[in-house]
Amino acid sequence: MQSNTFTGLHICRFCEADQPENYIPSAVRLIYEAAFDYFDLLFGGHEEALEELTLWSKRSTSEYSILRATGLMHEESCSGIVIGLGGDDRNDCHRADILALLKSGAFRKRSLSQVAFEALRDSLPPVPGDVYYIRTVSVASNWRGHGLGKQLVQISIANGGARGYSRFRMDVRADNTAARRLYAALGFVPIAEAANPITGWTMLAMQYEHAG
Repeated sequence: MQSNTFTGLHICRFCEADQPENYIPSAVRLIYEAAFDYFDLLFGGHEEALEELTLWSKRSTSEYSILRATGLMHEESCSGIVIGLGGDDRNDCHRADILALLKSGAFRKRSLSQVAFEALRDSLPPVPGDVYYIRTVSVASNWRGHGLGKQLVQISIANGGARGYSRFRMDVRADNTAARRLYAALGFVPIAEAANPITGWTMLAMQYEHAG
């Protein structure tokens, strides 16, 4: 594992075989906290969302697969996490997640299942195959204000660059001004905007192109 001298944390690639299973619960919680209202809508509530996300995190065909994640770890807890994947993989995984949602017990039991399904559908343009998609960036509340969000985005850009990608995309809610400010400072610019008629949320697609 690589060390992170600025924060005293270490970098964990969950795809590596030696990562402890007990890292996963704190990582899943961070994935949930990144968009808790969205996941609550999909799965019907806090506990249901955590239960389903735990299953999704262990499924290699999910956008939220732990195998696509890099964490900043403190002892046995995840203090920050980023998930990234290539555009073609992202679009395939998104379709797989829609199918998984339709088959989930939490979804089938809900009277508002159509609302959840519409919320999961893309309102923004598809991610091109030659673009690296940064799915989730999340920092634990007690570690915010220490530059971890910036570092996680930079780690994901490096991960994508190592795989040959030079363009990177993130989708963010328009009302998340702190995240938009951070991504803009790192060179991301808005390229598309769309409102989801079910949730009422306006989403922005932001893209960064590596000059080198």
